[in-house]
Amino acid sequence: MRLIIFLTISLIFYANASVSQTGWFQQNSNCNTTLGAVAFLNADSGFCVGGFGKILKTTNGGINWDSVDTPFTIHLFSVVILNSNEVLTCGVDRTVLKSTNFGANWYRITNINDGYNLYHMEFTNEIVGYIASESGVILKSTNSGDSWFSLDSPYPFAQAFNGLSFLDINTGHVVGYGLTFGSPIVRTTDGGMSWIRYLNPTQTPLYSVKMFNYDIGLIGDNYGLLRTSNGGVNWIETSVPASFCTDISFPTSKIAYAVGSNIIKSTDSGINWTEQQIPTTEYFNGVCFINENTGYAVGQNGTILKTTSGGIVDIEPLSNNVPDKYILYQNYPNPFNPKTVINYELRVTSKAMLKVFDVLGTEVAELVNEKQYAGSYSVEFNGIGFASGVYYYSIYLNGSLFETKRMVLLK
Repeated sequence: MRLIIFLTISLIFYANASVSQTGWFQQNSNCNTTLGAVAFLNADSGFCVGGFGKILKTTNGGINWDSVDTPFTIHLFSVVILNSNEVLTCGVDRTVLKSTNFGANWYRITNINDGYNLYHMEFTNEIVGYIASESGVILKSTNSGDSWFSLDSPYPFAQAFNGLSFLDINTGHVVGYGLTFGSPIVRTTDGGMSWIRYLNPTQTPLYSVKMFNYDIGLIGDNYGLLRTSNGGVNWIETSVPASFCTDISFPTSKIAYAVGSNIIKSTDSGINWTEQQIPTTEYFNGVCFINENTGYAVGQNGTILKTTSGGIVDIEPLSNNVPDKYILYQNYPNPFNPKTVINYELRVTSKAMLKVFDVLGTEVAELVNEKQYAGSYSVEFNGIGFASGVYYYSIYLNGSLFETKRMVLLK
């Protein structure tokens, strides 16, 4: 329940509220198949695809995910929603499936002769689309995916192109994996007629790329993320609290999410990142945000997570009493496994941030980051996915550190 404020003759009354839950929560996929991608048309309607031809559809924001019956059992890696009728997905064995009645029926596009595993599909509008494929092949469609043709390979030494990101029908980046001459980063400004190759500073396999605009972009790789601020001419390794990143979402110019070994978030266009609390230890393959707060992440064993708060724990006041001072309480229980509760009190309205750090001082979780009214608050920290050991939690008020306390995760 949200806080409701009434102002009457300079008196402020605070509505009672209960302890909140974590910012990411699980949805029931009714399957244990690994899911490879997720896409949404609007706040209600979306699709997930995955192994053995699994296609899931929701029309109520993921409250229910229904399995779509098809005659296909191939693994599917990517899904694109063109409009309220047309949906496409792609996968192994040169497979592109299309529906023209929003997933009720599917048929296979049969004219694809190049590539093999089709890893990632993206459309710049309802007409023009691209597919990153195995064997260094890039496919293009100019008729809403009804037929596809191969572009001249921008990097013939590539074992596979895994991801691509196009800003318009002509300008795009493609990334992948190369065994002999390294993993490629290539760019086109003429719709794939010609390509420029850029240096990969890590030479590790590259899984995904997402350009927010013509300057800023991110690449997910086997160690984390690469970032560019000059249109892909230079890519710099970015320190992130993740082992690897498989997919990226840029809902605004500042906010970015990346998934893979976990879920991480940036609020400064991908420069700095924090790990988000999640109720699972499964790996993730796909992420999709409808806006800066509402998004989905999918992965192993049918995992579907959703957030409506940007992954931040939704904090509510616990009482209608206005404290006479600021207090950060010791977490309870302590030691804990895997959950503990942190309580604090605000004397006046403040911009509050509550963060968790490891013993090296590295931020590992952001529990609160919002304006809060005077009152008593409680937030749960879930240590699932974290190693046993000593952690510190700090509260910042209006940008300044107020207090830090120690807690122990004991598994």
